[in-house]
Amino acid sequence: MDILYGFTIIYIDNGLTVTFDQNEFAVEYGGNVSLSVNALVNSGDVSFQWYYVDENGDYVNVGNEPSLDLLNITQSRLYYCYVEDEYDNSTIVNFYVYIDSGMEQGDYTDYYKVEMGESVTLEAPVTVNEGIDLSYQWYEYRDDYGYELIPGASSDTYTTGEITVRKDYRCQVTDMYGKSVYFYYTIAIDSGLLIDIPQNSFYVQPGGSVTLSVNATVAYGEVYYQWYYEGEIMQGATDNEVTVDNITEAQYYLCWVSDDYDNSYGYGFYIYIDNGLSVNFSSFVPVVYGEAAELAVYATVDFGNIYYQWEYYDDEQGEYVILSETGSSLYLESVTEEYEEYRCVISDDYGNRNYAWFYTSFVEELYVSYDSEYKVSLGGGETLSVNAISPNGDVTYQWYVYDKQSGGYTEIEGETSASLEIEEVTDNTSYMCTVTDGVDTRDIVIYVSIDSGLEIDCSYYNYIGVAENESALLSVLAGTSYEPLIYTWYQDGTLLENETGNSIIAEEGTYQCFKTALDCLFRNIAFQQIHRQRGNHLIQQIQHKPRRLRFIRMKHLPEHKRHCISRGNPANTVPLLRSAKKADCGHRCAAPTPPALFAAPRCAVCCDLRLVLLFSFNMTDRLVPIYYIDACSHKLSPQPDMRSFARSAGSCEEIALVVIRNASSM
Repeated sequence: MDILYGFTIIYIDNGLTVTFDQNEFAVEYGGNVSLSVNALVNSGDVSFQWYYVDENGDYVNVGNEPSLDLLNITQSRLYYCYVEDEYDNSTIVNFYVYIDSGMEQGDYTDYYKVEMGESVTLEAPVTVNEGIDLSYQWYEYRDDYGYELIPGASSDTYTTGEITVRKDYRCQVTDMYGKSVYFYYTIAIDSGLLIDIPQNSFYVQPGGSVTLSVNATVAYGEVYYQWYYEGEIMQGATDNEVTVDNITEAQYYLCWVSDDYDNSYGYGFYIYIDNGLSVNFSSFVPVVYGEAAELAVYATVDFGNIYYQWEYYDDEQGEYVILSETGSSLYLESVTEEYEEYRCVISDDYGNRNYAWFYTSFVEELYVSYDSEYKVSLGGGETLSVNAISPNGDVTYQWYVYDKQSGGYTEIEGETSASLEIEEVTDNTSYMCTVTDGVDTRDIVIYVSIDSGLEIDCSYYNYIGVAENESALLSVLAGTSYEPLIYTWYQDGTLLENETGNSIIAEEGTYQCFKTALDCLFRNIAFQQIHRQRGNHLIQQIQHKPRRLRFIRMKHLPEHKRHCISRGNPANTVPLLRSAKKADCGHRCAAPTPPALFAAPRCAVCCDLRLVLLFSFNMTDRLVPIYYIDACSHKLSPQPDMRSFARSAGSCEEIALVVIRNASSM
């Protein structure tokens, strides 16, 4: 009968702590060095034992004090200090003492990928001081035994045999004093492993499903797949695809692809819940010194809750500090530091996250922020608003509406707040709000237009090359929220009376198509141009077609602007442009501040709106081009060639087109 005995071992924690100042020493041949340790315990004595291991593997005791003095050193060696207290608590400290031979490893290639059956010559570059001898020994790694010595491999290079599986090698280089450095190498078979990931990022609705897939091929052997979820292996998931069902939170998957020759790669897949998280905010926070400011975030989601975490950037700590506020806005009672940085982290129930940054800035004069343009549905209402702050005291407001008959603005009685409620919009118009603080005054113009939902798509390139005696189909796809939709075609400025559909068969020339809805309240223009190329079908296309064409119609050109154009001086086109906003890239168009016919374009450097084309309709409604203007350089070109204009338009994101009736007197 077997008898089992149980033991309970109790250790006494005596607080044994061992420290040292240095444990690696480089000395000259024949030099001296002192090794030492400091040991602390709660009670009792401490013993020390210094030793090294000789060439035969035997332990050689060389001292029993806290320090060890080594004299006339002629060999590099590793020393050990064994420290023990009265309660059998112990620790070992290693000290490496080597003779400085100037040994340094050189750069070398540690990874090779070769074709099946190739061999490789490995190199172990080492430099030492003059007169120092080196010895080399190469090893090959074997799975069951580790690195095994390769007999006879004792030079600074080693040439392998034919490589048919992955191989790992090591070279040990030792100087005449016993110091060694090591080189490690891996040689892999190039199996021709090719991996294709159709998609690795997915957005799905809550409860939805998605299939993750990896496609891999090899020239030799087989391909293997292993899937992981959140770092844990998925048992049985060894195919090239995995289907994930009933997704209710963000998830991360990894597919590890390998072959028969130890080539392997991992690919991550991210699944997010498409909850429609949308965030709007204004980073710039104007504030009067010492007064309050409110930072606000406007966020929406399709499902569930929205969470807000407000943070303040601490310059001294170099990191964000979490604040206690968890609502959609942060109220600052008294701002006394400029350029303070705040951040709001917005998240939802499904792990989606977005950020909003805010920066305070002091204002020294009346500052007004507003949206300059509103689009509303026909018959709908809207609230116009301006936000003003001033260091000069209270701010007052007065609203005006544009009067088409007088051509000026008429005061709206009783409307003296920062916002104006419009009950029903039936036509495009504009409003003005005069904002004053008793020192400065700003006239803020806000445009209100009906959003017809008009969308346009040209089915072909703006430039079409055709062979001689051939024609081309020009078509325009348009849609609007209102009916009817009318198409009017022009060839080289001449009305094509019988062409009223959305497409025509066109010969050589320049064509325009007008689509109108609600008695010409809404207009847009699509340019289609035929450019003949003899002997081939070369298609000349604008690389960046205008994304949107802005159409502006006026009954007449105001007198002062008419004179500016008629003088023909490019500098005098300035009054046509209203002050441009700063573009995202930091460039600013050199446009002035007076009101103008239309909102000024952004900078040409940004490939945004910059070309402006002025048209006139004569009594027969023939479209006659008058001028086009480069809004950034203010270059004026009278009676532009339509082909040249369309070519220039190709670099713009948007084109503004101004149609002026009775402009012949210019």
